[in-house]
This record gives sequence, structure tokens and C-alpha cells, in this order.
Amino acid sequence: MFDTEQMKMKTGDLGEKLVARYYRDLGYTVEESLDLFDYEKDMMINNERCEIKTQQRWHRESAFTIKPNQLKKCQEVDILVIVETPSKYNNMTVTLYEFPKDKRNFYRRQTYDGRVMYCIKTALGTVLTTYTDPVIINQFNRYSNSSWVK
Repeated sequence: MFDTEQMKMKTGDLGEKLVARYYRDLGYTVEESLDLFDYEKDMMINNERCEIKTQQRWHRESAFTIKPNQLKKCQEVDILVIVETPSKYNNMTVTLYEFPKDKRNFYRRQTYDGRVMYCIKTALGTVLTTYTDPVIINQFNRYSNSSWVK
């Protein structure tokens, strides 16, 4: 079995693969970064820098969260996509959201366990697509750290 960090990496990899597939299916040129710790982007889409975050929605805030060390990159890339993974409130879908630069209004919140995070309201994003394929859902659930899946 994988530890927590490995599960996060697997989840992020799945999100990136799904986003790459989505844009390729639309006919875009996608070049995935070979550097797992690229400080500028996760991939290039039609020569634009794209950052992908893969996570469950913070339902209490109706928002997605960004770690402080990732904020600058998320503000500066040309394309920001957040992949919403299944949760106990939304257990049968995976949704891709794109956040245009002019709507990336982040705000700070402290989580119940004391971490400071930056949030962006889900409503500021544009839904690109929603997947209901059980194979995709099960892949995300397989690597989830959430207690609702276990």
C-alpha cells in the first residue's frame, strides 16, 4: 500500500493525465512537463503554461484550496485547471474546472487542523467537463486519503 504522500502524487498524476487527455481530444497541442517538481507549470497547452491541481472541494467554503507555496504559480500561469475528485457529497463524478486569470480571486482561510490555505470559490471557475465513467471514479477513489472512501 502507498503512504499519504504517494497517494497524493498518484492522485495528482491522474488529474494531469485526465486534463492532458481532455485538451488533446479537443485538438490542442499538449506537452507534459518531465520535471515532477516544475516550479512554473505542469504542462504546456498550445504553448501556454498550465497548472493543474487535483483535489476534493472544501464543501464548507464551496472552494478549492491552494498551499501558500503554490499560490504565485497558480496566479501567474496562463491556464489554471482544478480537477475535482469524488467526495462524500459528490461520489460519482470527476469535474474539470478552468479558472481564467481575471477570476483568480484567492482568499486566506485556516483549516480545522490549523493549516493556512488560499481558497478560490468553485463558482469562479468554468466547468470544462464532468466524467461519470466508473473506471475513472474508481481510479481516483483508489488513491484517495479521505476517510469516506475507506
